[in-house]
Amino acid sequence: MKFIIILLSMYSFLFAKVYYSKVEPYEVRSISSNVSGLVLFVDEDSLGKKLSEKVYLKIDSE
Repeated sequence: MKFIIILLSMYSFLFAKVYYSKVEPYEVRSISSNVSGLVLFVDEDSLGKKLSEKVYLKIDSE
C-alpha cells in the first residue's frame, strides 16, 4: 500500500507545473497629517503589515 502511495506521489511530481502570479495589496492607504510639526517617531517595521493599536507615526505637537 505504501508503495502505491509513493508511486502515485512520484507520478504527480513528474507532471507538476509552476504557476506565477502577481500579488497586489488588498487596500492601499495614504497616511497624512493636517498639522505641521517635527516627526518624532516612525515605526518602519510595520511597513507592509497590518496596523494595530500601537502608534505608527508620531508628530511633535508644539
